[in-house]
Amino acid sequence: MGDHFKRSLDAIWRFPCKSVVLLTIVWSRWEGDLSRNGPLPPLLLVLLAACAILLLFDRGFPIKLCVALTILNFAARDNYPFSHFPMYDRFTDHTFYVYVGDRDGQPVPVQELTSIRTSRLKKPYDKDLDQIRKGLGKRKRELSVAERGPAGERALLQLYRSSSEVAQAQLAELSPLRLYHVDIYMRDGEIVEEEPALIAEVELPPR
Repeated sequence: MGDHFKRSLDAIWRFPCKSVVLLTIVWSRWEGDLSRNGPLPPLLLVLLAACAILLLFDRGFPIKLCVALTILNFAARDNYPFSHFPMYDRFTDHTFYVYVGDRDGQPVPVQELTSIRTSRLKKPYDKDLDQIRKGLGKRKRELSVAERGPAGERALLQLYRSSSEVAQAQLAELSPLRLYHVDIYMRDGEIVEEEPALIAEVELPPR
């Protein structure tokens, strides 16, 4: 029994891809933990360290650097300056931006008044649009102004509620606030910016 166990260990030790096998097991078992931010479970850290140690003893394995980078990526996950987010994996022919207008339709300097950048206004609006288009079975660019309206109203109200009391008073003076949506397309190699579309109008303070 002792000799058989010893021969089995020797066969495993001579196997050239020990680190890859263990890494595959770790990934399949803890995929959810590896895709989230925050501290890793201690056991998972120990197993990743074991993968790194086994990699040193993997003989005849030509892609050690690739496996080492994979282990490092699993350990770093979505923490700065590393990220799984496919930011530049593809480019689409469509994007858009939003801006806030006052009662007369004139652009409001949101960041100057509230210290909140317009990009923070776009993110929840875009997320709501995604939910709406999934429910309707459409693409975002196919949504009508009326279908985008609820997302625009929520974005404006979130902007107001996230602002300081002083900023809220200044925004109320400009009420009703309006959210404008501007589509941008790439057509025949040229950038085409469409006319702003009025998506939502909100009276402030909200009642």
